[in-house]
Amino acid sequence: MRRDGDRNERRAGGRDSAGRVGQLYKVARLAAAAREVLTELRDDDLGHAARNRAGVVYQQSLEQLSTLLSEGLRAELRSLVDAHRAEREGGVPSTGELRIAGAQLAGWLEGLLQEIEISRVEESVRSRRALEQERRAVSERRDSRRRARDTSYL
Repeated sequence: MRRDGDRNERRAGGRDSAGRVGQLYKVARLAAAAREVLTELRDDDLGHAARNRAGVVYQQSLEQLSTLLSEGLRAELRSLVDAHRAEREGGVPSTGELRIAGAQLAGWLEGLLQEIEISRVEESVRSRRALEQERRAVSERRDSRRRARDTSYL
């Protein structure tokens, strides 16, 4: 499921750093909420009203999440969600359907967060390497000047 294009979209995003961080926090909160709902679904056998409410919460979470994603990731999420919609034509989802959909969403979000973290580490490593190269270049220029100065006095 991991594709370099998606990873690059996550990294680039076309937004400023503060905006990306805010979006990452929103994604993390949605992932935590999905895990909580999944825990509740595991613990209880839900009645009709509770299943209906869980379905509404699931849909709202998907809507919020899709506003934070690039087009490629929205398409990936849509394909995940459409599989469940195709199985059920309207009505209230069963507890089992909610558990599966919740687990799938929570897993997808966890994978997304892991990829974001990997991208951030990769970016940090690239920055560190660039800084180290710049330091070496400065040091080499300084050594070169020093050698030139030392040889000019002879």
